[in-house]
Amino acid sequence: MSSLSKVYYSIHKSRLEKKKKLYKLAFNMAFDVTISIYLAAFLIFLVFIGLETLQAYQSYFIEIEVYLSNNMEVLILAGVGRMLFSSFSKPGIPYTSAEMKLTFLPYDNKNIWLLSLVMRVFKLISYGLLGLILLFLPLSPVFVLKILGLYLLIQLLLIVPQWYLFQIKSWKKISIVLLLTIVMSLIGFSSIYLSSSLLISILLVGLVLINYYLWRMRLTNIDWMRVVETNDLAVWNMFFINTMSEMKIKPEKKIGFLSQLFQSEKQKRSFPYQHSTIIYRHLWKSSLLKVKDKVFQGFGSILIIVPVLMIKEESLFVVGICLSIFLYSIVASSFFAAGFDEKLVHSLPWDMDIFKRAFLFWMYIIGGVYITFFGAISISVMGAHIETFLFIVLFSIAGIIILHRQINKQILKINRAYPKQMVLSYLYPIILFASIPLSIYYEFVTYLSLLLVVDLIKNKGKNSFGIVKKEI
Repeated sequence: MSSLSKVYYSIHKSRLEKKKKLYKLAFNMAFDVTISIYLAAFLIFLVFIGLETLQAYQSYFIEIEVYLSNNMEVLILAGVGRMLFSSFSKPGIPYTSAEMKLTFLPYDNKNIWLLSLVMRVFKLISYGLLGLILLFLPLSPVFVLKILGLYLLIQLLLIVPQWYLFQIKSWKKISIVLLLTIVMSLIGFSSIYLSSSLLISILLVGLVLINYYLWRMRLTNIDWMRVVETNDLAVWNMFFINTMSEMKIKPEKKIGFLSQLFQSEKQKRSFPYQHSTIIYRHLWKSSLLKVKDKVFQGFGSILIIVPVLMIKEESLFVVGICLSIFLYSIVASSFFAAGFDEKLVHSLPWDMDIFKRAFLFWMYIIGGVYITFFGAISISVMGAHIETFLFIVLFSIAGIIILHRQINKQILKINRAYPKQMVLSYLYPIILFASIPLSIYYEFVTYLSLLLVVDLIKNKGKNSFGIVKKEI
């Protein structure tokens, strides 16, 4: 083990020296002596200006300190949520190709992995020491040290769970993420009745037990090539170097969350070229997979809104659902507009209506996840009543209508057509959107909103939204 530690240390030392040389070359290319002097002087003045500005906002920092002091469990839930999303693209332990090459020598892979874990722990401790810069903020030193200590402890307890989640299949990972998200929502709801210290103790004990259970499976069913590829990219993908060299490091093939999700036995069958809708679905799938990280970050972050607001106050879950519906339609419409950057789109004869329906096919799948998650929260808060199920139907239909409207707006921009729209085309979505929170307190609003939806469906051919259909 001692000889392995020396070899491991020498590898990382040579890697740091190589990075140091690269940064030195890039810095000499970007700055000369004169610019460096002016930049240093500017940074010094910027530090003094920043400290003076922070003193002006001292009251806001005091409010933040009071809130976090009474709700320290929020930091734990935030750390768990960050780990869940990071597990789709990062293993959490820096096991690179250099460590894999050590396995060709008479060294045990378990010891190599253990040294990689120790390296990760040292990095977290160094980040915690860098966090001491928060002492310059108008916050009490005891509070800063308490926050840094809890953050460091949570990050240490989440290393092994992130390593395990990175290895498992996507459908299992999605199930675990949804389950933990619901559990986090229930914890946020229980914070009304339980003290903050008790919740923190429960969460920490739970994380310790999870680590104890997963430690036995730490090296079972590991996709080492995927781990090495991901970590090599993270180690050598340096933003400043890439910017100065005008080169971007990309992996040859990255198997991520969405690419695993969409893989199925149907892909092995012959492609049905006679069905135009399926052709467009595959085109959209290819487009979304190219930006799968942004897709997951955009749509995945929306799921956190409701649990976070429920931690503050239970009744805010309705506001969270409304905000999630709006953000979902905005994010979806932005990806729809970005899909026209595909060169293949401009090389094929295509129809806008079919193109839109093919895109909505994938958005409805994502929307189904939202409906299931928000529906479970609504039932847990409001109870399993008929009014609750009508509320779920209402916000589901509202999300579909607002999604269609946002995509239709993008179609008009693409067509460079700006037709005059009726006043009702603006009022209908606003009324329907406003009826979601009101339906919680007034039952008749739910029924009136559903009647409005029926009217919209009847008048679909009469252009209720003021959108002119046009084929391209």
